[in-house]
Amino acid sequence: MNTRMRSPKYPGTPLSQAIDYVAKIHKSERTNPIDRAVAAQAMGYSGISGRSAKVLADLIQYGLLEKGSKNEVRVSRRAVEILHPESEASKREELAAAAFEPELFQRINERFPDGKPSEASLRSYFVREEFTDSAIPSAVRAYMETYEFLENATGYESHSHPSQLAQESVPDQPVKRTPTMQTQQNTGGQSSMPADFKAPQMHLDWGNKRAWVSGHFATKAAAQELIDFANAVMATLPDEGATTESPPVAEDSDDDELNDLY
Repeated sequence: MNTRMRSPKYPGTPLSQAIDYVAKIHKSERTNPIDRAVAAQAMGYSGISGRSAKVLADLIQYGLLEKGSKNEVRVSRRAVEILHPESEASKREELAAAAFEPELFQRINERFPDGKPSEASLRSYFVREEFTDSAIPSAVRAYMETYEFLENATGYESHSHPSQLAQESVPDQPVKRTPTMQTQQNTGGQSSMPADFKAPQMHLDWGNKRAWVSGHFATKAAAQELIDFANAVMATLPDEGATTESPPVAEDSDDDELNDLY
């Protein structure tokens, strides 16, 4: 009898990439209920496979997608608030909620209440939780990059509990970005954003070798701010043709993730 070991459920997609994926779905399908195969195609896949099913299941774990009737999903209100926020405070709140919505991430925060654990501690924890060897690197990467993305995007500090972020939100002010992301493995040096950078009509975020731009501008000054932003992050972005996709998903998760979408 085949007794192939399976890992506990975990998101293998960091939150920053999950937001990229749900943005593609929302752009083409808005919040309409759609077949999961259509959602996979909107993300750039040919249809449902082990990989695309895993990504869709990850988006559901973050609360960015909601399951509808059988075989259907839809973009959640949380995702809309992150992509097109009414205010910076509401965006910060929804980002914090999404980052630690996955059950595994909640358990990690309970296990390490005094801040972000080291990768070695996480790996040891996953071994005790009976993760397969092939699943551990993906789970570690997803948690660490999600945690760092939250720090960069919201100002969340590693010694605070994620649930405090919404309570500490302040009234909206012009966006001011001074990224503090540590240089990650396999990356070159990084430049800092101008300390006085602000964009009153646009939402500009930067981190994990990605830049997000939403909103509008109608003046030369605002256009120049966008140019300044692009110039500031250019040195941190990969060259054309370099891939930023996630590494292959551990094979032990494929069947489970397909079932999770029903």
